[in-house]
Amino acid sequence: MKSLNQVQLIGHLGNDPETKEYEGKMVSKFSLATGEECLDKATNEKRKSVEWHRIICFNKMANIAKTYFKKGTQIYLAGKLKTTKWQDKNNTNHYTTEIVVDDVIMLDEKKSDSDSE
Repeated sequence: MKSLNQVQLIGHLGNDPETKEYEGKMVSKFSLATGEECLDKATNEKRKSVEWHRIICFNKMANIAKTYFKKGTQIYLAGKLKTTKWQDKNNTNHYTTEIVVDDVIMLDEKKSDSDSE
């Protein structure tokens, strides 16, 4: 039986990436906001909704995130979902679902030195 675990998102970083090194591997984590607008048929008003995603990058992708990403940066990413189970100090089970990045493209235009004047 075939299966597929693939995620593609375009959104804005909700925070600067937090980058650390674990056992010789670089790991970067950040949140990504995606949103959409829809028309509320009852009130005929536009409504915006925002979804927040937990993103994790390793090694080369983590270095890219650390070097180039800042809060508000717009990116496209492709990756896969990974859910981790963990227990708190009361032995209560918790689950965290993250998107592990395989590929990323920055969508913000690069600013030239003359743009900053």
